[in-house]
Amino acid sequence: MDVVYLFHHSTHGDEELRYSVRSLTRHAPWVRKVWVFGDRPKWLTADTTAVEHVPHEAIAWVIGCRTPVVNTFLMVYLAALLPDVASDFLLCADDYILLADLAPDQAIQPRYLENLDATAHQRGAGLYRDALWRTYDLLKRFGYPRLNYEVHVPAHLTKRRVLAAARDFEDFITEDRYYGPLAQLAILNHAQRHEGFTPILLTEEGYTGFHFRPFTYDQIWAGCVGKRFLNFDDEAYNADMQRFLAERFPDPCLYETGATPMVRAVSVPPLPVAAPASSMWLARDAAPPVATDTPFGLPAEPLPGLLPPAARCLVLVPAAGGIVPECETGLRELERRGYPIRRAAEHHPSTEPARSRLASDALADGYEETMWIDPDVGFHPDQVERVRGHGLPLCAGAVPRAGQRALAVHVLPGTAELVLGQGGGLVEVLYADLAFLHIRRSVYDAVACHAGLPACDTPGSRPLIPYFQPLVRPRGTGEWYLADGAAFCHRARAAGIPVVVDTTLRLSRMGRTAWSWEEAGSSPRRFATFRYQVASGPPLQVPGRDE
Repeated sequence: MDVVYLFHHSTHGDEELRYSVRSLTRHAPWVRKVWVFGDRPKWLTADTTAVEHVPHEAIAWVIGCRTPVVNTFLMVYLAALLPDVASDFLLCADDYILLADLAPDQAIQPRYLENLDATAHQRGAGLYRDALWRTYDLLKRFGYPRLNYEVHVPAHLTKRRVLAAARDFEDFITEDRYYGPLAQLAILNHAQRHEGFTPILLTEEGYTGFHFRPFTYDQIWAGCVGKRFLNFDDEAYNADMQRFLAERFPDPCLYETGATPMVRAVSVPPLPVAAPASSMWLARDAAPPVATDTPFGLPAEPLPGLLPPAARCLVLVPAAGGIVPECETGLRELERRGYPIRRAAEHHPSTEPARSRLASDALADGYEETMWIDPDVGFHPDQVERVRGHGLPLCAGAVPRAGQRALAVHVLPGTAELVLGQGGGLVEVLYADLAFLHIRRSVYDAVACHAGLPACDTPGSRPLIPYFQPLVRPRGTGEWYLADGAAFCHRARAAGIPVVVDTTLRLSRMGRTAWSWEEAGSSPRRFATFRYQVASGPPLQVPGRDE
């Protein structure tokens, strides 16, 4: 699928388009090619395998219209005539921003803003409103649906849809900007009648818009929490909006001149999928088992892989009680590799407000990923890059519980054992602990949106989203208290995001252990493969499956 931007130069140096394509690169990396139809921004790359600029003059002669083309319907029609544009494409404008991942099946979903029949008695005034209601009257006259598809988010069109609507509305299309049918309104209502698809209401999916006036940075930040789509107009594109976008999308992308690659090579081997999963996130080919006879359960012969830049992933260590040397050694190596580290000496890992504060600040500062590591966990830096390299929204390591013969993982009902080390892999579980957990921004956004978490005012600091607020859930005949990590995983599963553990990683919980004559006379046994038997417990509901 391609993306087509209808574009003319802005008064801000075309920076709006720059941030739009950066958001596209981050949240819709599956796009085949981007087309910029109209003006050419100075920063656009010359690499036509990724993006191509087409001036109006290149195709307008086919139908004999004057240039520059100012009518949106005509621009969409001409773009559909370009032979190299894919038959399916997303129609975009420079003020459309993606704030969360958009999968192809989500991108093709038609979205509408309202049923215009309900507001036809209060039409308002102005050039755009006049055009909207002229199109409404045209649709009503010929018996078409009358949903408002002018939603200001990427809209899925096909060449067939565009050409069919242009054929049937040919007598009403003009070269004037505001006369004739509005493009998305006419094309998608025409397609709905002939294809019979069912659209969804945009406001139910996570949209935020800023229009008609400037907004403060805090207003913009709070309004974008848990949203997938952002739109703004010229009045709202002030210094605060520019700051928010610059923090959210700081890295040049493949559509820009002189951009550095968005990925770098690291040693991240593929892993087998050790258990079937119900989620699309785990739909990947299984790889052969890897040897785990090296320290920390790392593969003997790593295979090359790709990771986003380390600077996008903030490592969070709540460390009020200090950091053990085995953890600090790993953290320093991560810093050497370019990872930002926050050793939060004022926060204890067991306090929920501390977790929520650290996560809220990380997202406000523009980080796209967080890596939670408890200060008493011994790890190898390659293990961080391993869990990032899976490309999952949420992935953990199986860490032992402090002072207990147990793992800090709650398995799915019916799980009899976990295979750890050689023969292990990616396993979907019910809940995972925050001791070694990688979470992408899209998960935080989905959790906040689905659970309706508010942006809480806190004296002297930025708004806080209570991502890790504890929950109480039924379990058998009693109640189950879910602390910070389990509560977050519960909300993530309820939002449709699986909780996945990489069981090949050997992670250590460092602590105070009583040594006696057995330890004085022998070394603890270590196993390349360890089968961890799971005891059955009371029945419980599985969020995302039973609810």
